[in-house]
Amino acid sequence: MCIPGSYFHCFNEGKWGGLDGVCGVEFDKDDGIVKGVKGGWRERFEGFKNRLESREPLQYILGSWDFRTLNDITCRRPTLVPRPETEELCGWAIDFMNETGGEVICRKVLDVGTGTGCIGISMACEVQGVKVSGVEKDDNAKVLTEENVEAFKEQFGEGSSYEGVWYGGIEEYEEGGYDVIVSNPPYIPKRDMEGLEENVKGWEDHGALEGGEDGMDVIREILKYATERGGVKKGGVVFIEGDEGHPSMVEREAEGKGWKVEKRMDVRGIERFVKITI
Repeated sequence: MCIPGSYFHCFNEGKWGGLDGVCGVEFDKDDGIVKGVKGGWRERFEGFKNRLESREPLQYILGSWDFRTLNDITCRRPTLVPRPETEELCGWAIDFMNETGGEVICRKVLDVGTGTGCIGISMACEVQGVKVSGVEKDDNAKVLTEENVEAFKEQFGEGSSYEGVWYGGIEEYEEGGYDVIVSNPPYIPKRDMEGLEENVKGWEDHGALEGGEDGMDVIREILKYATERGGVKKGGVVFIEGDEGHPSMVEREAEGKGWKVEKRMDVRGIERFVKITI
Protein backbone atom coordinates (compact mmCIF):
# COMPACT_ATOMS: atom_id res chain seq x y z
CA MET A 1 0.00 0.00 0.00
CA CYS A 2 1.26 3.45 -0.86
CA ILE A 3 0.11 6.29 1.40
CA PRO A 4 -1.57 9.17 -0.55
CA GLY A 5 0.67 12.17 -0.99
CA SER A 6 -1.20 14.58 1.28
CA TYR A 7 -1.04 12.11 4.16
CA PHE A 8 2.59 11.20 3.47
CA HIS A 9 3.43 14.91 3.77
CA CYS A 10 1.85 14.91 7.22
CA PHE A 11 3.90 11.90 8.26
CA ASN A 12 7.08 13.66 7.20
CA GLU A 13 6.12 16.49 9.53
CA GLY A 14 6.39 14.19 12.52
CA LYS A 15 3.22 12.09 12.54
CA TRP A 16 4.90 8.71 11.96
CA GLY A 17 4.64 7.87 15.64
CA GLY A 18 0.90 8.53 15.60
CA LEU A 19 0.43 6.13 12.71
CA ASP A 20 2.50 3.41 14.37
CA GLY A 21 0.42 3.89 17.51
CA VAL A 22 -2.77 3.32 15.55
CA CYS A 23 -1.86 0.20 13.65
CA GLY A 24 1.73 -0.95 14.34
CA VAL A 25 2.82 -0.34 10.76
CA GLU A 26 6.45 -0.38 9.60
CA PHE A 27 7.13 2.20 6.85
CA ASP A 28 9.77 2.99 4.32
CA LYS A 29 9.87 6.71 5.10
CA ASP A 30 11.53 7.56 1.79
CA ASP A 31 8.56 6.59 -0.37
CA GLY A 32 5.65 5.99 2.02
CA ILE A 33 5.40 2.27 1.27
CA VAL A 34 4.13 -0.08 3.96
CA LYS A 35 6.80 -2.71 4.59
CA GLY A 36 4.90 -4.81 7.11
CA VAL A 37 2.30 -4.98 9.88
CA LYS A 38 3.13 -6.18 13.36
CA GLY A 39 1.44 -9.31 14.69
CA GLY A 40 -2.11 -8.71 15.91
CA TRP A 41 -2.39 -5.28 14.32
CA ARG A 42 -3.36 -6.50 10.85
CA GLU A 43 -7.14 -6.20 11.30
CA ARG A 44 -6.79 -2.73 12.74
CA PHE A 45 -4.47 -1.76 9.91
CA GLU A 46 -7.01 -2.91 7.33
CA GLY A 47 -9.57 -0.57 8.87
CA PHE A 48 -7.04 2.24 8.86
CA LYS A 49 -6.16 1.54 5.23
CA ASN A 50 -9.80 1.56 4.19
CA ARG A 51 -10.34 4.91 5.90
CA LEU A 52 -7.30 6.39 4.16
CA GLU A 53 -8.47 5.09 0.80
CA SER A 54 -11.88 6.70 1.37
CA ARG A 55 -9.97 10.02 1.69
CA GLU A 56 -10.94 10.50 5.31
CA PRO A 57 -8.72 13.20 6.88
CA LEU A 58 -5.86 11.75 8.88
CA GLN A 59 -6.80 14.02 11.80
CA TYR A 60 -10.14 12.21 12.11
CA ILE A 61 -8.51 8.79 11.88
CA LEU A 62 -5.96 9.57 14.58
CA GLY A 63 -8.55 11.46 16.60
CA SER A 64 -6.18 14.32 17.39
CA TRP A 65 -3.58 16.66 15.92
CA ASP A 66 -0.90 19.08 17.06
CA PHE A 67 -1.35 22.85 16.81
CA ARG A 68 1.47 25.16 17.90
CA THR A 69 2.20 24.18 21.53
CA LEU A 70 -0.94 22.04 21.82
CA ASN A 71 -0.17 18.33 21.59
CA ASP A 72 -3.02 16.06 20.55
CA ILE A 73 -5.92 18.49 20.40
CA THR A 74 -9.02 16.37 19.80
CA CYS A 75 -10.40 16.32 16.24
CA ARG A 76 -13.75 14.85 15.27
CA ARG A 77 -15.90 14.81 12.13
CA PRO A 78 -17.29 17.10 10.78
CA THR A 79 -15.50 19.94 12.61
CA LEU A 80 -12.82 21.63 10.52
CA VAL A 81 -9.39 20.20 11.30
CA PRO A 82 -6.49 22.46 12.37
CA ARG A 83 -4.32 23.67 9.50
CA PRO A 84 -0.78 25.06 9.31
CA GLU A 85 -2.01 28.32 7.78
CA THR A 86 -4.13 28.92 10.85
CA GLU A 87 -1.08 28.35 13.02
CA GLU A 88 0.51 31.26 11.14
CA LEU A 89 -2.51 33.48 11.77
CA CYS A 90 -2.60 32.53 15.43
CA GLY A 91 1.12 33.14 15.77
CA TRP A 92 0.80 36.63 14.31
CA ALA A 93 -1.91 37.52 16.85
CA ILE A 94 0.01 35.97 19.76
CA ASP A 95 3.22 37.78 18.82
CA PHE A 96 1.32 41.06 18.59
CA MET A 97 -0.20 40.62 22.03
CA ASN A 98 3.05 39.59 23.67
CA GLU A 99 5.06 42.35 22.00
CA THR A 100 2.59 45.15 22.75
CA GLY A 101 1.53 44.01 26.20
CA GLY A 102 3.46 46.82 27.84
CA GLU A 103 2.02 49.50 25.56
CA VAL A 104 -1.52 48.44 24.80
CA ILE A 105 -3.82 46.55 27.15
CA CYS A 106 -4.69 43.52 25.01
CA ARG A 107 -6.41 41.26 27.43
CA LYS A 108 -9.92 40.53 26.11
CA VAL A 109 -9.93 38.23 23.08
CA LEU A 110 -12.69 36.81 20.85
CA ASP A 111 -12.28 33.78 18.59
CA VAL A 112 -14.96 33.84 15.87
CA GLY A 113 -15.75 30.36 14.55
CA THR A 114 -13.94 28.27 17.14
CA GLY A 115 -13.93 24.87 15.42
CA THR A 116 -11.72 22.64 17.58
CA GLY A 117 -10.91 25.68 19.73
CA CYS A 118 -7.25 25.63 18.65
CA ILE A 119 -6.93 29.42 18.16
CA GLY A 120 -8.46 30.57 21.43
CA ILE A 121 -6.85 27.82 23.48
CA SER A 122 -3.44 28.62 22.01
CA MET A 123 -3.88 32.26 22.92
CA ALA A 124 -4.85 31.38 26.48
CA CYS A 125 -1.79 29.12 26.74
CA GLU A 126 0.76 31.44 25.13
CA VAL A 127 -0.31 34.86 26.44
CA GLN A 128 -0.57 35.75 30.10
CA GLY A 129 -3.58 37.45 31.60
CA VAL A 130 -6.01 37.05 28.70
CA LYS A 131 -9.72 36.35 28.88
CA VAL A 132 -10.72 34.42 25.78
CA SER A 133 -14.28 33.94 24.53
CA GLY A 134 -15.56 32.08 21.49
CA VAL A 135 -18.42 32.35 19.04
CA GLU A 136 -19.49 29.19 17.21
CA LYS A 137 -22.69 28.50 15.27
CA ASP A 138 -22.23 24.73 14.86
CA ASP A 139 -23.19 22.67 17.89
CA ASN A 140 -20.69 19.90 17.11
CA ALA A 141 -17.84 22.39 17.02
CA LYS A 142 -19.05 24.17 20.15
CA VAL A 143 -19.02 20.91 22.12
CA LEU A 144 -15.61 19.98 20.75
CA THR A 145 -14.16 23.37 21.70
CA GLU A 146 -15.49 22.98 25.24
CA GLU A 147 -13.93 19.51 25.50
CA ASN A 148 -10.55 20.81 24.34
CA VAL A 149 -10.70 23.81 26.68
CA GLU A 150 -11.18 21.41 29.58
CA ALA A 151 -8.30 19.25 28.37
CA PHE A 152 -5.81 22.12 28.08
CA LYS A 153 -6.84 24.49 30.88
CA GLU A 154 -3.92 23.41 33.06
CA GLN A 155 -1.59 24.77 30.38
CA PHE A 156 -3.11 28.27 30.34
CA GLY A 157 -0.74 31.17 30.93
CA GLU A 158 -0.66 32.92 34.27
CA GLY A 159 -3.93 34.78 34.82
CA SER A 160 -5.46 33.55 31.55
CA SER A 161 -8.87 31.94 31.20
CA TYR A 162 -11.37 30.75 28.61
CA GLU A 163 -14.68 32.39 29.45
CA GLY A 164 -16.91 30.18 27.30
CA VAL A 165 -18.34 29.62 23.83
CA TRP A 166 -21.45 31.48 22.71
CA TYR A 167 -23.68 29.46 20.38
CA GLY A 168 -24.67 31.39 17.26
CA GLY A 169 -23.30 33.52 14.44
CA ILE A 170 -21.29 36.70 14.83
CA GLU A 171 -24.17 38.66 13.29
CA GLU A 172 -26.21 37.83 16.43
CA TYR A 173 -23.49 38.25 19.04
CA GLU A 174 -24.07 41.23 21.35
CA GLU A 175 -21.16 41.38 23.78
CA GLY A 176 -18.38 43.75 22.69
CA GLY A 177 -15.41 45.77 23.83
CA TYR A 178 -12.75 43.27 22.82
CA ASP A 179 -9.10 44.18 22.43
CA VAL A 180 -8.42 41.53 19.80
CA ILE A 181 -10.61 39.44 17.50
CA VAL A 182 -9.07 36.46 15.70
CA SER A 183 -10.90 34.38 13.12
CA ASN A 184 -10.43 31.64 10.57
CA PRO A 185 -13.94 32.06 9.12
CA PRO A 186 -15.64 30.24 6.23
CA TYR A 187 -13.97 31.87 3.22
CA ILE A 188 -14.07 29.53 0.22
CA PRO A 189 -16.04 31.17 -2.64
CA LYS A 190 -19.11 29.15 -3.55
CA ARG A 191 -17.84 28.55 -7.08
CA ASP A 192 -14.68 26.89 -5.73
CA MET A 193 -16.34 24.40 -3.37
CA GLU A 194 -16.75 21.66 -5.95
CA GLY A 195 -13.06 21.82 -6.79
CA LEU A 196 -11.87 21.13 -3.25
CA GLU A 197 -10.03 17.88 -2.57
CA GLU A 198 -12.20 14.95 -1.58
CA ASN A 199 -10.63 14.72 1.89
CA VAL A 200 -11.98 18.23 2.49
CA LYS A 201 -15.34 18.50 0.74
CA GLY A 202 -16.33 14.90 1.46
CA TRP A 203 -15.73 15.07 5.20
CA GLU A 204 -15.54 18.54 6.71
CA ASP A 205 -18.47 20.80 7.54
CA HIS A 206 -19.33 22.87 4.47
CA GLY A 207 -20.70 25.57 6.74
CA ALA A 208 -17.16 26.08 8.07
CA LEU A 209 -15.73 26.24 4.54
CA GLU A 210 -18.04 28.20 2.21
CA GLY A 211 -18.10 31.98 2.57
CA GLY A 212 -20.70 32.94 -0.05
CA GLU A 213 -20.32 34.06 -3.66
CA ASP A 214 -16.95 35.78 -3.18
CA GLY A 215 -16.01 34.07 0.09
CA MET A 216 -16.35 37.33 2.02
CA ASP A 217 -19.78 36.96 3.67
CA VAL A 218 -18.60 36.12 7.19
CA ILE A 219 -15.55 38.36 6.93
CA ARG A 220 -17.85 41.31 6.23
CA GLU A 221 -20.03 40.35 9.21
CA ILE A 222 -16.95 40.28 11.46
CA LEU A 223 -15.86 43.72 10.25
CA LYS A 224 -19.38 45.09 10.72
CA TYR A 225 -19.48 43.68 14.24
CA ALA A 226 -16.04 45.08 15.05
CA THR A 227 -16.61 48.57 13.67
CA GLU A 228 -20.35 49.32 13.77
CA ARG A 229 -21.53 47.31 16.77
CA GLY A 230 -18.77 47.95 19.27
CA GLY A 231 -17.07 44.60 18.84
CA VAL A 232 -13.61 46.03 19.49
CA LYS A 233 -12.42 48.99 21.51
CA LYS A 234 -10.94 52.04 19.83
CA GLY A 235 -7.49 50.93 18.72
CA GLY A 236 -8.54 47.29 18.85
CA VAL A 237 -7.27 44.81 16.30
CA VAL A 238 -8.87 42.14 14.09
CA PHE A 239 -6.84 39.27 12.63
CA ILE A 240 -8.47 37.30 9.80
CA GLU A 241 -7.46 34.38 7.60
CA GLY A 242 -8.96 34.42 4.12
CA ASP A 243 -8.69 33.14 0.59
CA GLU A 244 -6.14 34.49 -1.84
CA GLY A 245 -7.02 38.11 -2.57
CA HIS A 246 -9.30 38.61 0.43
CA PRO A 247 -6.81 40.82 2.31
CA SER A 248 -6.77 43.20 -0.66
CA MET A 249 -10.57 43.18 -0.73
CA VAL A 250 -10.60 44.12 2.97
CA GLU A 251 -8.12 46.88 2.20
CA ARG A 252 -10.48 48.31 -0.42
CA GLU A 253 -13.42 48.13 1.98
CA ALA A 254 -11.34 50.06 4.52
CA GLU A 255 -10.85 53.06 2.24
CA GLY A 256 -12.09 56.25 3.86
CA LYS A 257 -12.98 54.54 7.15
CA GLY A 258 -9.84 55.30 9.09
CA TRP A 259 -8.82 51.66 9.52
CA LYS A 260 -5.18 50.66 9.35
CA VAL A 261 -4.77 47.52 7.25
CA GLU A 262 -1.73 45.24 7.15
CA LYS A 263 -1.56 42.22 4.84
CA ARG A 264 0.64 39.17 5.17
CA MET A 265 1.40 36.14 2.98
CA ASP A 266 1.50 32.55 4.19
CA VAL A 267 4.61 30.36 3.93
CA ARG A 268 3.66 29.43 0.35
CA GLY A 269 3.61 33.06 -0.72
CA ILE A 270 -0.20 33.36 -0.90
CA GLU A 271 -1.78 36.59 0.34
CA ARG A 272 -3.95 35.10 3.08
CA PHE A 273 -3.89 37.09 6.32
CA VAL A 274 -5.00 40.58 7.23
CA LYS A 275 -4.70 42.65 10.39
CA ILE A 276 -7.13 45.56 10.79
CA THR A 277 -6.58 48.18 13.46
CA ILE A 278 -9.83 50.02 14.16
